[in-house]
Amino acid sequence: MPEDNDAKMLEQLTYAFGDLQYKYRYSTPLDRANMRPALEEAFGLYQSYRIMLLGGAVITTEQDLEEMRSIRDQIDRAATTQGLIESAINLAGFLRPLLI
Repeated sequence: MPEDNDAKMLEQLTYAFGDLQYKYRYSTPLDRANMRPALEEAFGLYQSYRIMLLGGAVITTEQDLEEMRSIRDQIDRAATTQGLIESAINLAGFLRPLLI
């Protein structure tokens, strides 16, 4: 079955959240406490996006995919707690308008 943009986005999001969760898990307790609010918001928006896709309409554009790739690159490069927090905030900020 050919992939549409939503399927591609789900794949990108899965990798992004996997990376964030891995880095979170191996952070210090203090760093985890600092990261948690941003991650919780991003995860909540991700779940809302997945629920929205159950409606069946393709809602992801090529531009959305490009922006998501950029955020994934940012997550991959994040080497500090602040970098991970900023990545999670950017991910949440990216997902929020897709849900409107």
